[in-house]
Amino acid sequence: MITQATKFCRASLPLAVLGWLAGATAGGGAEPIPNGPGAAGRVGVVTDAATGVRFQKVREFTSDQEVIESRTVVNISPNGRYLMCQGRLIGIDAPGVVPLVLPGGTAWNPVAAVWSGDGRQMAWVDATRHLWMSAASPETGQPVGPAREVPEAGLQAFPSLALAPDGSRLFCIRSLKKEGGTNWASGISAVPLPGNDAPPGVLMERPSPIGRLACSPDGQWLAFQDPKDGRQATITLLSLAGGPPRDLDLPGTPLGWSADSAWLASERDGRLTFLRVRDGRTGAVNLPPETGRCLGADQRGNLYFFRAPPGAQTQMRLWSLAGAPPVELPLPLEGSVRRPQWAPGGGAVVFEETTEAAWKVWALPTNGQPLQRFVVDVPGAGSPSEIRLSPDGAHCLLVTRSRGQGGRQTLWVAPVSLKEWRTTGPARQVLEGLRPGMNMGWSQYRWLPEGKTVVAVAGQGDLWLASLDGPPERLARLDQEIDLWDCSPDGQILAYETSGPATAAIGVISLEDRLPMAIYTPREARWLRGCWGPDSRSLLTYSEGAIRQHSIGTGAPVTLRTAEQLGIDSVWDFYRSPQGGQAAILAGRNISRKVLLCDLKTGAFRTLQDEPASGCAWSPDGRWVACPVARPAKARLPGILWKASLAEMITRLQ
Repeated sequence: MITQATKFCRASLPLAVLGWLAGATAGGGAEPIPNGPGAAGRVGVVTDAATGVRFQKVREFTSDQEVIESRTVVNISPNGRYLMCQGRLIGIDAPGVVPLVLPGGTAWNPVAAVWSGDGRQMAWVDATRHLWMSAASPETGQPVGPAREVPEAGLQAFPSLALAPDGSRLFCIRSLKKEGGTNWASGISAVPLPGNDAPPGVLMERPSPIGRLACSPDGQWLAFQDPKDGRQATITLLSLAGGPPRDLDLPGTPLGWSADSAWLASERDGRLTFLRVRDGRTGAVNLPPETGRCLGADQRGNLYFFRAPPGAQTQMRLWSLAGAPPVELPLPLEGSVRRPQWAPGGGAVVFEETTEAAWKVWALPTNGQPLQRFVVDVPGAGSPSEIRLSPDGAHCLLVTRSRGQGGRQTLWVAPVSLKEWRTTGPARQVLEGLRPGMNMGWSQYRWLPEGKTVVAVAGQGDLWLASLDGPPERLARLDQEIDLWDCSPDGQILAYETSGPATAAIGVISLEDRLPMAIYTPREARWLRGCWGPDSRSLLTYSEGAIRQHSIGTGAPVTLRTAEQLGIDSVWDFYRSPQGGQAAILAGRNISRKVLLCDLKTGAFRTLQDEPASGCAWSPDGRWVACPVARPAKARLPGILWKASLAEMITRLQ
């Protein structure tokens, strides 16, 4: 569905344009739902068409005290009546916010807290990392009676707690100093509670901080997020009866268990995965965009989800180059939208959404169908952070980054289906050691126009070529910092920028003779960007405060417009149309941005839009430009709490 404003825009479009917009039918994804911020929340139920799983709206949160930020740790009371976060209880079955109160009447703000399975005990860590316990009331969710300190030193800075279902032990994460050094490891500590005479002890250790704990209802398993040195963290199972840990190779955060302790639920990047402990069988459900992130599970078998009100209203604006009014498609998303690309065939705009906690890929059909989740499930590739479709739509490139500051980047290729909007097989490594861009993190890899070969920058400043069915080969060793720009429309020449200690140059290299050549060295080496003209023999560039045209091998560049004439002081990127006759230019002055359009044949410029965009994408026929636009929200939208049955999910997956 679309908004009234969008209906008006489409009603005014020529019949030929309307026919193009309805041309390709998008496949896969969720059941059709209203495609606007907050609109789906008023429906009450969203169903995932792939699995039939229903997500039911519980209530809307409208006050500031009820808002849950994207990274806030939230606990669900066992009876499903309360959310506990940041020193307050938020009612699930009824509106209301209640401060957590210590026995004696003092308000408190625990760093971490947990209820026992029956809701009659509570354990928490205070701001000084001291561990406490008391009796609790299942009806009010509050601690009652005297609080007692549990002697357990060295709690981790971001602790997680779990209580054994029978109340015999408390599990917590400790920071451990490595013997003979100053580095710190982490461990899972078991603390016996009254009635249990076993001594306290560390169940296991890890060299990096351990994440969230989740104890199974039968008390036999403890699941935790296990750090992998230099790799993506996955979930590990620890048998509380003894025995070695069991690595599940399951990414994400453990959220909860089924009532019979047979299945474990986890989430990563908006995708719920369920694993059967007995045999390792898995199934998955993709969260619709309306449901937000998973908060956790109660003891009644419900999973809870919360979509925080976005600070901005993001929309995908489609600009017609035939003079028709723009089409505006609202996006019900919380995160930042970036790197749009038009899917081959013209049926949808594919883009990435990033939040502090997740990276997701979406496909926005241009025929009025709802937003579709693009499932990126690539065994072997780890956790991707970028995606780029091949020109024929049969494959995609993915970038993964190893953990830690300045992590090593790896480029992968995987098959995709644009009918189902998903990857369809394992990923194959293309190149390791991919170099980040010098300025603003521009991607350092490109598909060649023929769609079977990739060019990328890796190592200390080398250009590499890799085919889909062969090993990579070095195209040139430049031993300089490189920013990869664009491949000529005929697929024969690459353009790039190199930089040294004091100078920068615009260079080209022929894929036939493989000889790099500098074609221009500007006096000022700031904000160099460019793209090819339609003849594959000229470059449109921004350098020295002007947009210029360079004809390869024919002397000095020709200035088309100065920055002053265009009202800009920088250019972030160029986006050439598929036929090469026009370029969209993301430019601006100071912190303001706009999108310019340049006719590469006549040198004429015009402003496409005066609002900032996080990128541009051309339709395959070159008649439309898509620009994601984020505006500050005019009105405070409610946060929405959803729930779904864990038992229903598992039943449908079986």
